[in-house]
Amino acid sequence: MEFIHTADWHLDNPFSSFDPETRAKLNEARYESVQMIFEYARKESIPLVLCAGDQLDDGQFAEKGVLFKLLELVSGYPDIRVVMITGNHDPNLSGTVYSRVENRLFPANLLFINEKRVLTMEDLDARIFAAPLSRKNGTVNPLTFIRAGEMKGGLINIGLGHGSVAIAPGKYSPDDFPIEPGFAQSAGLDYLALGHFHSFLKIDDRTYYPGTHEKLTFDDNCGVLRVRIEGKGSLPRVENVAEKTSLFSWKTRNLVLTGSSLESFKQEMEGAKPDNVVRKIILSGMLDVEQYNFYHDILERFKDNRDMIEDRVRINPDEESILNLTDGFMTGVVKRLLELKSQGNDIRTFPGLEEFSDDINAEEIIDRALLDVFEFYREREGT
Repeated sequence: MEFIHTADWHLDNPFSSFDPETRAKLNEARYESVQMIFEYARKESIPLVLCAGDQLDDGQFAEKGVLFKLLELVSGYPDIRVVMITGNHDPNLSGTVYSRVENRLFPANLLFINEKRVLTMEDLDARIFAAPLSRKNGTVNPLTFIRAGEMKGGLINIGLGHGSVAIAPGKYSPDDFPIEPGFAQSAGLDYLALGHFHSFLKIDDRTYYPGTHEKLTFDDNCGVLRVRIEGKGSLPRVENVAEKTSLFSWKTRNLVLTGSSLESFKQEMEGAKPDNVVRKIILSGMLDVEQYNFYHDILERFKDNRDMIEDRVRINPDEESILNLTDGFMTGVVKRLLELKSQGNDIRTFPGLEEFSDDINAEEIIDRALLDVFEFYREREGT
């Protein structure tokens, strides 16, 4: 048999780090990418799609229109059977959008599972153990209802769940519906189709997370899995086909700015960008006051151009700029720091600094102190 394993669509995600126009484009792309999954399945004559939860970013507060749009999309592929469970972002709670839409409006080809259930599909040689979530957090494996006695015959046994396999730091939380490593084998499953992690992850030869189908963050590694299983007991053959269904490209770039590179940076920001590219630009470097003001004007002008800017640029003020901002006691402190800095290699001749280790760059420390003083006064005066 053959099927598509997908999860974590997170439709109607807020994308709060982006401007409203980009948010709308990224959200529409999530629907379009789902449609491309179905187009791929149809083209390849794959009769079954398994959706492992979190179809919606927030099932409790989503508008009906969000679900209607998804149901209409699924209904356009009556030749493809869809088995869909709920996840921790769209659990089967009272008042969830799934319960606010009448069942008769769900297309005939969609098997929306709102309670633990065993589906027998003789025509596909498959038995599916579907475990939807009914709450946002839980400390019990939702798939423990599987019984070995239900696996009689020659059908291929597939688990469909949403939870967290205890594997590595940052990938597991004990209240995220923990699933034991090796569960697929111990439960007698031929394949365990999971959702929850947003990047593709192979746990073992029978257990996979596809990840989200279309990136939610720059760190995501997308996945849409084409799974082939020859028969009960056979190892699945799994292929990630996300490159055929993803729309947006998320790129990270690091730029170290200097006074001489500001003009080229401005031209780059002014340049046309492909509609399907989102960039994260990490900016660093040291600029004098005039250069920094020019740089800041560039950021203000292009802050809504679909780029996520991580600003690490610091001001490297000259002595006059620092002294012009400070007053009273701090002016004396700054003068003392400047005096120390002017000594260069002889800095340790000053009382109190004799014990400075050779491993410590004293001039760097003084520059940092001067910069902190300057930025404090600059922020205070709103300049």
